[in-house]
Amino acid sequence: HDEKMAINEVFAHAALIKHKHFVRYYNSWVEDGHIYIQNEFCRGGSLAMKIKELRDSVQRFTEDELHKMVVQILKGLQYIHNKQLVHLDIKPDNILLAIEDDVTSDDGSVGHVDYKIGDLGHVAHVSKDKDSINAEEGDCRYMAPEFLQDLQIKIDYYKADIFSLGLTLFEAASLMSLPRNSYDNELLYGELKQGKLPYLPHYSLKLNRLMSSMVNPIIQERPDTSTLLADINPKCSILLEWGDHSGAHRPVKATDSSDNTSEDTSLEE
Repeated sequence: HDEKMAINEVFAHAALIKHKHFVRYYNSWVEDGHIYIQNEFCRGGSLAMKIKELRDSVQRFTEDELHKMVVQILKGLQYIHNKQLVHLDIKPDNILLAIEDDVTSDDGSVGHVDYKIGDLGHVAHVSKDKDSINAEEGDCRYMAPEFLQDLQIKIDYYKADIFSLGLTLFEAASLMSLPRNSYDNELLYGELKQGKLPYLPHYSLKLNRLMSSMVNPIIQERPDTSTLLADINPKCSILLEWGDHSGAHRPVKATDSSDNTSEDTSLEE
């Protein structure tokens, strides 16, 4: 199984070639019966590690940071979706933080971070692989509910990536540990799969609505990457559009007072 995923990842990297919001692929080889893949090293670690760090230090992401993250990952997903490819395993562990320089601000925050999608072991071609796609091999915590239902419904694999990203964004915003199944937390697990996200009062109504739309259990009403990016308004700076200009992580109980930002998170490439 691991060998199959490694081979799939090599082919996926070859198909994707290069995109700024995917972990860059350099080389692969077979040695002593094992497949080795050489990828870009992302010094910031994974989003899962960052979430744990903030949770342990009783801090949270600023709204600006969450907007930047979701926009960049949406751009990456839009790129592969346009190639009829789906990731099928979007989650905090598979989003990497690439630190492009060593600039650090006075408050200790990193000067520039890009969010990149990694682990392409589950990537599939929607047309060519439609009879062999097994989305149930992905992480059940972030899996779209249509994969867990015994219903003969037409699955939109692109929208499944959106659901997974929606729960990833929610986990980053709430700092909650998502339940793997109903035994972990029956009430929360059921609500998440039904798209009923707890409202997060320390973030804007617009961000809360964005997350809820991404995890809509009705596939036809769940937006695609183009709709989401257009709704965020690509012609404006994300920081100005969403109104939160704080540039550093903040304590959970603190209120924002900073109105400084130096980074352009516009959707324009």
